[in-house]
Amino acid sequence: MKNLSGKVIVITGAGSGIGRALALQLASNGAHLALNDWNTETLSETLALIQQQGQGTAITHPFDVSDRPAWEQFAKIVQEHYGKVDGLINNAGLTVFPETIPETHTVDFERVLQVNVWGTIHGSQVFLPLLMEQQESLLVNISSILGIAGFAGQGPYVTSKFAVRGFTETLRQELAGTGVQVVCVHPGLVKTNLTRNIKTEDKQLLEQLSKFFEEAAKTTPEQAAEQIIAGVKRGKVRIVFGQNTWFLDRISRLLPSRYHKLMPRTFRPGRLIKKALAARSAAKSNKKRTPVNK
Repeated sequence: MKNLSGKVIVITGAGSGIGRALALQLASNGAHLALNDWNTETLSETLALIQQQGQGTAITHPFDVSDRPAWEQFAKIVQEHYGKVDGLINNAGLTVFPETIPETHTVDFERVLQVNVWGTIHGSQVFLPLLMEQQESLLVNISSILGIAGFAGQGPYVTSKFAVRGFTETLRQELAGTGVQVVCVHPGLVKTNLTRNIKTEDKQLLEQLSKFFEEAAKTTPEQAAEQIIAGVKRGKVRIVFGQNTWFLDRISRLLPSRYHKLMPRTFRPGRLIKKALAARSAAKSNKKRTPVNK
């Protein structure tokens, strides 16, 4: 989709980060927007920023993207307001505190999958009939570099982003020839509120994690939005960008069974894994000391 002017684009997670940056830049391209976020306050701030720019138009509708009926209502609102839909960007997502998979609570795992995976599935299924009415349309799903390579301590997030990747690549095959440009985006670390939105009672630990994430993230939301929009205009269906993404993308494909040995060793194993390793070490030690009868 080379020309975005006059196009009606739906964006989820538009209250901050990449979603807000996409909204502002698409509006500056003359697009008409329908914006979603779970946070009513930050979503209103995005709308105010667009209005200050004086380019493009926007409507907002706050809801949880894991809610299918809310998606269906959103589609009706957008259709009634604009009369058509040219594009959907499934950007909303969340994560949880770094933990090993054995230690991650089922509730945390389910919540990440509900938003990151089911939010993408619901949005795609609800809006695709409207997108397919156009000769040219756009469906963008935001995965991650962790939808290409595994990463210790991020089990729920990695699982969700691999699922988004597989879902998007399958959908691209199914929609070949329909005029729908199906794009999967794999950003590296982007300086967003991803970690600050983690729900926890330990505010001190959350602050430490957020500062670490923000220092490590070199790509700004504005730079990420520029990369996505430029890729869309060039007709790309796979957009990978950010610090170390080239390296992770290449080694995961070239060394699929060995790339884990080259990954950073910064993650500390959780309590359950430490206990298992200690027990294994003790068992080996006892086995060596046990006399053998001949």
